[in-house]
Amino acid sequence: MTIIFFLQDEFDEEDEMNMYRVQGTLREWVTRDEVRRFIAKKFKEFLLTYVNPKNEQGEFEYVRLINEMVLGIACSTLFQLI
Repeated sequence: MTIIFFLQDEFDEEDEMNMYRVQGTLREWVTRDEVRRFIAKKFKEFLLTYVNPKNEQGEFEYVRLINEMVLGIACSTLFQLI
């Protein structure tokens, strides 16, 4: 089972550079819709591409952990139904 995140990749290079220029307080900045979408996009990229250097298999660390978590929830739900 694979988890897939759906976020539209709507930022070009200039837009991306602007996301790193905080305008106003950080609290106000991160509440802007375009900034929240950018943060979500970067977080998604991190979750889907991070490889733990200690992992000899070179697997994507968080994809593996998320899949294990989902399988655990599915098994737990199945046992609750029985």
